[in-house]
Amino acid sequence: MRNQKGFSLVELLFVTALILIITAFAVPQFSKQSYFRLRTSAYNIANRLNEAKFRSIREITPYQITLDATAGSFSENRKISGTWNNIVTEKLKTNVYFVTGTTPYTFPSGAPSADGAKQCGAISGTCNPTLSTTISFNTNGLPVDASGAPDPSNAVYLSNGKEYFAITVSLAGAVEVWYYNNSSNSWLRP
Repeated sequence: MRNQKGFSLVELLFVTALILIITAFAVPQFSKQSYFRLRTSAYNIANRLNEAKFRSIREITPYQITLDATAGSFSENRKISGTWNNIVTEKLKTNVYFVTGTTPYTFPSGAPSADGAKQCGAISGTCNPTLSTTISFNTNGLPVDASGAPDPSNAVYLSNGKEYFAITVSLAGAVEVWYYNNSSNSWLRP
């Protein structure tokens, strides 16, 4: 008898079938990864906003969150002796971006805003949402503008190019996270 080395056709077919089955389960998980990075970034910003709000009340000191669309980051700052001091800066997750008026994406209609108005009207199409670059909290934990007046228009929008999230801060300081549901064409709370 000859000593034959190698794999039989049955063995090769079995291994190929096994690889195809594993791939069938793995591919959907990779496609969800982009959504979860976007969602995580939205909740990181919302948590940082809530933290700044509660610190401003507890420490009787103004706090603010600044957003840097160019760097893809957001920072928590504390006002000490009239000067804003950085406490921490966080980067957005990979392939997550702030949505600004120069976005290359078509922005979904009816985007939520903190003052209850819809940023993008009722008709789908290109939208130029207003990105809050700074969200400040006074010593009562209420959102204010640079002059200290109440600010009802704080909203942050994020996208990964396919999906959208919004974070709004109401005049009373309530921080809410929203996502755009493509199947119902509406903004919902997760």
